[in-house]
Amino acid sequence: MIIKILITIIPIIFIAFIVERLSNKYQNINHWLLDLITSNGFITLFSAFIGMVIIKYFLPLVSEHLTLKHYLFGLSCIFILILYRVLKINFKYLLVNTITAIALIVTNREFSGIQFPIIGPLHLDFYTDIILILWLVISSYSFKIYEEVKGLSPGAMILILLALTVISYQTQQYLLATITAIIIFSMVGTLRKDLFVLKAQIGKAYASLLGIIIGFISLESGRIAETSTINALVPLSILAMPMLESMLSIKRKYVNRKNIRSQFIHDRLNKLGFSHIQSTSILLFFITLTSTVGVSIKWITDNGLITLLFAVVVMIVIFIYRLGYIQLERNMILIDDERRRKIIKDRYLSFDKENFFQNLIFIGIDSIAICGAFVLTYYLEIRFGVPARFLISTNHLILWCAWSIIFWCGLFGLNDLYNIEWDTSRVEDIFSILKIIIFGAIVIFIINNFIKVPVLVTKGYFLIYLSLLIIGVTIARLIIISILRKFSLLKFSDRNTVVIGTGNKANNIFQQINNVPILKFDIIGFIKDNHNDNIKEIDNKMILGDIDQLPQILETKKIQEVIIAIEDNNPDKILNIVAIVDDYNIPVKVIPEYYNILTGFRTSYIHGISLAKFITTNMKTWEWILKRFIDIILSLIVLIVFFPFWLITAIAIKIDSSGPILYSQTRSGRNKKEFEIYKFRSMVKDAEKYNGAQWASKEDPRITKVGNFLRKSGIDEIPQFINVLVGDMSVVGPRPERSVFIDELEEKVKFYTRRLLVKPGITGWAQMKYKYDESIEDVKEKVKDDLYYIRNMSITLDLKIIVQTALTVFQKWKKHH
Repeated sequence: MIIKILITIIPIIFIAFIVERLSNKYQNINHWLLDLITSNGFITLFSAFIGMVIIKYFLPLVSEHLTLKHYLFGLSCIFILILYRVLKINFKYLLVNTITAIALIVTNREFSGIQFPIIGPLHLDFYTDIILILWLVISSYSFKIYEEVKGLSPGAMILILLALTVISYQTQQYLLATITAIIIFSMVGTLRKDLFVLKAQIGKAYASLLGIIIGFISLESGRIAETSTINALVPLSILAMPMLESMLSIKRKYVNRKNIRSQFIHDRLNKLGFSHIQSTSILLFFITLTSTVGVSIKWITDNGLITLLFAVVVMIVIFIYRLGYIQLERNMILIDDERRRKIIKDRYLSFDKENFFQNLIFIGIDSIAICGAFVLTYYLEIRFGVPARFLISTNHLILWCAWSIIFWCGLFGLNDLYNIEWDTSRVEDIFSILKIIIFGAIVIFIINNFIKVPVLVTKGYFLIYLSLLIIGVTIARLIIISILRKFSLLKFSDRNTVVIGTGNKANNIFQQINNVPILKFDIIGFIKDNHNDNIKEIDNKMILGDIDQLPQILETKKIQEVIIAIEDNNPDKILNIVAIVDDYNIPVKVIPEYYNILTGFRTSYIHGISLAKFITTNMKTWEWILKRFIDIILSLIVLIVFFPFWLITAIAIKIDSSGPILYSQTRSGRNKKEFEIYKFRSMVKDAEKYNGAQWASKEDPRITKVGNFLRKSGIDEIPQFINVLVGDMSVVGPRPERSVFIDELEEKVKFYTRRLLVKPGITGWAQMKYKYDESIEDVKEKVKDDLYYIRNMSITLDLKIIVQTALTVFQKWKKHH
């Protein structure tokens, strides 16, 4: 018992010491012992003595829970009490630590297992203590991070403690509920001068200290009745957002090597245009949401709980995706100029508030239509005599409605049906809904083999359900679109527009727009595409500047639409204009005669006028997700299933020549982000030691005998699946090039930089057709195919390339075997 106590206590003290030292960044190592014994985390642990005395003599009903572990805490605290007096530590901290001690005593009973829904309890024995220790450390670290943002730490703590108070009251842990209430009031008293929570701070040490307390109490709140098992979902839900911030900060610091402070969720929101108060309020809203889930766990069944948690997780994932922590590659055109060639910065995904609220409206009306179709079909079944075995309770009916909303809204979202612009074709929207619902119906038929779906009692009722769903969703959407269009609301409001061009084409487009009042173009001026053009205005609309001033005009005039109507059909000129505008995520409209220039890009006519939308992305959201999923699955199959073959390959390389088995090299990936690529070594050791980086040649003397076979069979590329697995590469994409060559290629190969807008690949459209690059001319030929692939990306094309590559590799292997 004593050994287990020491094993439990020593890591806590050690980790608390490390956290405090990192927190305060102490520089004077000569005073490390003094720093240790005066650190708040250490003081908190030792001050358990006070709580032990209080409980022992004033709360005897609880004292039976005291163990030798608590007495060891108490005896050690005698020393720290002397330090309080000698070092004249503020009485406020002594009071807070006293409350902390009570929390430690009450909550520090042993836990032996962790329970998850459906899975059941997991008895982790000794490892449970380690997990709980880590939980407390991360909890403390989370709130120390939150203290970096004014108002976030006290606001989050008060909300979370309120939730813990409610949970403690629910589970009849009245002492624990009293402690959390006391801590809330003690926090209000320590908000210093500003009592407005969203502007207040409580200090890093105090926040770190309370983080440990909240961590302890969250665990105790998750205790299942009088057992020693924790319902893992309670603490995970309550502390979901602080823990998420901790995980992201650790990833940013140690994986991405980025400055943590500039990468906080709060600062991401600031960069998207939200004020400090708005950003903090958004985070507190999510904390309230996750805390509410934790509070409601007691009343929800396992199925309902999983549904609720799934919905919350989806919301959080979408949230951090919109902040730019998760970015799907987009085949955007990249401007080919000096500014962007020299450095390509990571861009935050744009956040359009109007688009956000409009999405909420459409999700809301879709949800109503989806629930309505389900409930109406179900009651029609009851009315006309459905067999009793298919009847469900009201609670299950609500649950089925929730599942229906998640299923259908998820399908609509993955197919980008919530990206609704003012120029959206209603006919196209209806056909898209129809196709998605037909696909969803097939999925439901498959699901019905495992879980009986209430609306699939008979095929007739299922057809009624699908008909009601199609009619309900389409009519509801058409009504909302008509209202938004009529009253010029949200994305259907008049939009600041510039026309690029000052010739006859620009004038004709302007006249056509004036003749169609329903269009939302508010043309504020024109931009000259010809420096020799001396026109001052067109039809009382001023000339805003030259094409060189386009970026500044887009920013200062807050342009929302751009129409390209230049006189010449120079492909480079038009594509570079599109690239500049696309860099600001502004919609581009072009005249139909430019189609030949924009071959391979999606275009869509705008009703009532001879303009077409220029759309740079050819893939839906679900396709990007599926592409990443395929990358992961194929990587695991190649690396694990065929591991014996790679082991034999490694032995052959080692026997053939001296040097390492794997060869690593720095390459440039998406947005010029550098990473280490791995290959089986096919050249002699230190091949570039004397002559530096150079192109490989057909009869390169540096290639070994085994290396020659590896190259011809393509086996040398296999370790790159490690890069695919971690996300630096994709299975299909342009070839990853070395940074030393990219600088040269950008100068010599037109549009070369545009291939850096997607992840590089092990294979690709260009790699499948050509041999190794041996010269600039080879690269020029491959770039054409890379750009073709980027413009026409699809899962079907990826699968075609993968299959063709597999066949080619097999033929090479058979030939050289």
